[in-house]
Amino acid sequence: MSENTVELGSELTIRNIQPIYSQLADLLHQGRPVTLNAARLIKADTAGLQLLLCLQSHCENSSIPLNWKGITTELVAQFKQMGMQLPGITSQA
Repeated sequence: MSENTVELGSELTIRNIQPIYSQLADLLHQGRPVTLNAARLIKADTAGLQLLLCLQSHCENSSIPLNWKGITTELVAQFKQMGMQLPGITSQA
């Protein structure tokens, strides 16, 4: 995997969000493109979904490329259930 790829694991929750947040903050501080590998991600709580939404917004506002790999149908369903939508994420599932 590229050094710009952040592995989201199987869960993105309040309990394990800090290391992922730190990785993302480092990449964004450097203005580097970010690739999120969500191939194993099947559970995201409100904190996890908010992190992804804030990341998407920050990347758009800062013109930093954000790419997704392996979007799961479970993740898309969780976004829809919460009334949230990330540009590009629902079209990939």
